[in-house]
Amino acid sequence: AESENAVEAALRWLALHQARDGSWSFDLGQLPCEGRCSHSAMPDGLPTPKSAATGLALLAFMGAGYTHFEGKYADEIQRGLYYLREIGGPARYGIDWQLGSMYGHGIATLAIAEAAAMSRYHGRRDEELFEMIQGGAMFTVAAQHERGGWRYVPGSPGDITVTAWQVLTLISARHAGVVLPTLTLPRAHRFVASLSEPGRYAFRYHDTKPEDPTSTAIGISLMLYLGESPERTTLQVALDQMLDRGPRIKRSRGKIHHDVYHDYYATLALHHARHPDWDRWHEPLRDHLVATQATEGHEAGSWHFPDRHGDVGGRLYTTAMAAMILEVYYRFLPLYQDRARDEFRLD
Repeated sequence: AESENAVEAALRWLALHQARDGSWSFDLGQLPCEGRCSHSAMPDGLPTPKSAATGLALLAFMGAGYTHFEGKYADEIQRGLYYLREIGGPARYGIDWQLGSMYGHGIATLAIAEAAAMSRYHGRRDEELFEMIQGGAMFTVAAQHERGGWRYVPGSPGDITVTAWQVLTLISARHAGVVLPTLTLPRAHRFVASLSEPGRYAFRYHDTKPEDPTSTAIGISLMLYLGESPERTTLQVALDQMLDRGPRIKRSRGKIHHDVYHDYYATLALHHARHPDWDRWHEPLRDHLVATQATEGHEAGSWHFPDRHGDVGGRLYTTAMAAMILEVYYRFLPLYQDRARDEFRLD
């Protein structure tokens, strides 16, 4: 109950921070917040596009089961999708939601894909949404590097974080009914696998970086989405090691540092693999998020933790990601519990 209440409080905070045009921004100095919340975004030289902020907020609402056609947040979701429809740029191939970065395109397109898929599951095929996700997926496919990854600029050699949003987008687009080119996901699989030594599941951010826990959590999650069996011994070992390391939470100089980016992907991986020690991961992470959520003033319902992702994306990023962590286990069926095992197989 406390976890579900925390999600609802986060969604109330997000609803209060939606701009009149339907968008969200990582910059809390803008309307409607006007700086009343601390920890606005601090870009590190890379774009923090509103398409990404809007997509993350929409994913948090839809992760709790709300849709653009029913539920108390239907209006907020409709306006967010309308904003994305209005800013989608026609491209040579498909529709472009970058606003300066493939992060923006991937996250916005994932939100549209989830809305289209949820409409389909409810027996309400939304032709406009389907055309949007078909166009967004077409742009994603065209932006893939020849080695199978994606990075900030279309066609550039990939990294694991930008690639992750594109892969999740394309898989969700398939759920919405979009037909993908045969080679797109197998090429993505080969790229992700190339970031780990053969026979291991410890991943690098890109070719020139060392292995690290966040890249490893993302890589394991992607391997499961792209058809790897959690019954493979080496993957089981990697899942065990990730669980033993625990959530990426530490205290330093009186502050709580929490890499929610790592913990979102680790939660996805452990949930989808149906890890037998799930509660050993889930319960302390859940209880930590419930205990650290702001409860007073304009910040009530939100989170912020200082870390390399949280400082760049600010309070809006952290709040959306924390809510999505708490939603994983009632938003997603484990991949290897149902027919998805066959649907995602690469051979």
